[in-house]
Amino acid sequence: MRKLTPKDYDETEFNKFVFTQTGNVRSHLNLMTTDITNVKSRFTNYQSYKKTLEYLENSSPSIFQTSNLNDSLFGLYDSASQDTKNLKEAIQKISEIKCPYCGIDTPSHLDHFLPRSKFPEFSIFTPNLIYVCSICNSKYKGDDVVNVAGERKFFNPYFDDFIDSIQFLKCEILVGTSTYPEFRFYIDSSCSTTNGYGYKIIKNHFDYMELQPRYMEQIAKEKFVRFKNRYIGKDVSLDKLKENIEYELGGLSDLNDNNWEKVFLESLKDSDECLMLIVDKKIT
Repeated sequence: MRKLTPKDYDETEFNKFVFTQTGNVRSHLNLMTTDITNVKSRFTNYQSYKKTLEYLENSSPSIFQTSNLNDSLFGLYDSASQDTKNLKEAIQKISEIKCPYCGIDTPSHLDHFLPRSKFPEFSIFTPNLIYVCSICNSKYKGDDVVNVAGERKFFNPYFDDFIDSIQFLKCEILVGTSTYPEFRFYIDSSCSTTNGYGYKIIKNHFDYMELQPRYMEQIAKEKFVRFKNRYIGKDVSLDKLKENIEYELGGLSDLNDNNWEKVFLESLKDSDECLMLIVDKKIT
């Protein structure tokens, strides 16, 4: 889960999608000038509620879902024009190489945070477009931004500033009778007292995106495996292991404290019991 800076809405840029050089609405769009004015008014609504976007789904449904308008607004995003291509490429660069929803996979899909099936007016509104991985976008997010309780289900990388100020994500390492440790990610419930709104959203995001099993799979099958395999057949001290973890953490210093790799490494560094399995060669 990572904070990003959105590409700002540019009315001049938007007008290029809609108008020809003569100032008329493009012939392939079944839009009236009043429709365009109303769409831009909705952009203002979006900006007003950008930190509480559940409001729009709960209280301000779209008026643009009639078939002709819907098709035309979808067409703005689906256009094969160079203008549309350039806009999508600019948004793709924002997320870089990791999905901001999960931090695991490589982004490959542009997600409409408010789904265009319900809000076609935001089809090509840049603050509504987030470059994410196909798993988060296709398997988990879907078309519902709010749950049955009216709560927002997903973290917004553009506008949820609390992701950078509060550590919600924790990792617990359990070493029992088994020779292999167990790893458990969870959202710290104590955060509900310092930021109840942020906690609720992050907890929902964590649950609906199924991040607990997805993070555990990364740790159990890759991250911890690669770490311990460096020392198989070698003599190493507890202090040396901690020193190496600190070095790895240094490479993640630009990430917030809710990055799953960072959270895991901090937890591993503090778990002498787990690290001693490697020192004592009890784990292979």
